[in-house]
Amino acid sequence: MNKTDEIVFETDSAWASKYPNAKAGVLVIKNIENSASHPELDKLRTAVENSVREQYQGFSREDLNELPIIKSYNSYYKNFGKTYHVRAQVESIINGKPLSSGSAVLTAMFMAEVKNMLLTAGHDCYRLEFPVRITVGTGIENFTDIRGAAKTAVAGDMLMHDKEGIISSILLGPDSRTKLTPSVREVLFAVYAPLEIEKSFVHAHLKDIESYVRAFSPDSTTEFLDVFVAH
Repeated sequence: MNKTDEIVFETDSAWASKYPNAKAGVLVIKNIENSASHPELDKLRTAVENSVREQYQGFSREDLNELPIIKSYNSYYKNFGKTYHVRAQVESIINGKPLSSGSAVLTAMFMAEVKNMLLTAGHDCYRLEFPVRITVGTGIENFTDIRGAAKTAVAGDMLMHDKEGIISSILLGPDSRTKLTPSVREVLFAVYAPLEIEKSFVHAHLKDIESYVRAFSPDSTTEFLDVFVAH
């Protein structure tokens, strides 16, 4: 049975009330032939790394923080006394560190994340109990993070959950139950975007992920792609 024959994604009134005009992007790709690496993906990865270095070479941390996308995320994180961690990933690319994950599907996601600077998580569809819903943490929800640590949701933080529990939040990251493994065949990619970020930019980001996955898995198929706006 194809688990994504069901409703894929829903929004919650609490999300719309707390973060009007925020965005959530969702992409489901099935029939993925994952591998540790792939020559075509490696070419694209090198191109993304070189483009980031050329575009931002010489930028200080303060300069990066003034980029509109990072500034938008930092405004969100500042409410919780934190800073946006994707900026550090971009810094590491600028400083010559290559993207590496040991999994083509993860590399594809990370490539789009550093290119577009949009916060993205990946989940194994066969471990999800659809639908996935975006809402706001109350501070009492518990889950196990991707490293196996027990976590409690931060009150006011955007989070996503399925019928079984939390699968990710902005501040605490993805969960362990639905994490991507080397044998993954069907993936739900989810994007959190603050209100200042345009819907079209989130859509283009999802299309980037789609194209990167097709580079190493040409027979993969897109089952769902949409961007939801909180209102």
